[in-house]
Amino acid sequence: TLEWKSKYDTAASTIESLTLELQKSNTDVLNMKSSVEEYSVTIENYARNQKKMEVEIRDLNAELEGGRNNHELEKIRRKLEGENEELRQHIDELEILVSSHESKCTKLTLEIATIRNGYEQQLAEA
Repeated sequence: TLEWKSKYDTAASTIESLTLELQKSNTDVLNMKSSVEEYSVTIENYARNQKKMEVEIRDLNAELEGGRNNHELEKIRRKLEGENEELRQHIDELEILVSSHESKCTKLTLEIATIRNGYEQQLAEA
């Protein structure tokens, strides 16, 4: 009776703390998923810009081959190639961030499952 009340109170306290921890973990997972989506959109935008610049570079190269205003076109081509390289670096950095956030999401999902299993096991024992 007192022993059972004590066990009940302990289990209730544990359930409450596990529930709060589970909610926090769920929030963390949602925040990370949101970040991953934002990074994915940014990567897509960089990729689109990179493709546009590649087209511009091809067009400029075609003009260079035609012998039109070689000096100016060469300056523009070098500038665009530099910008293109910067975009590639940004894409690489963002892909690393996305990968990192995806692994964090996976880890938190596993932690949530572990907490949930423990929570269910404690409920079954109570």
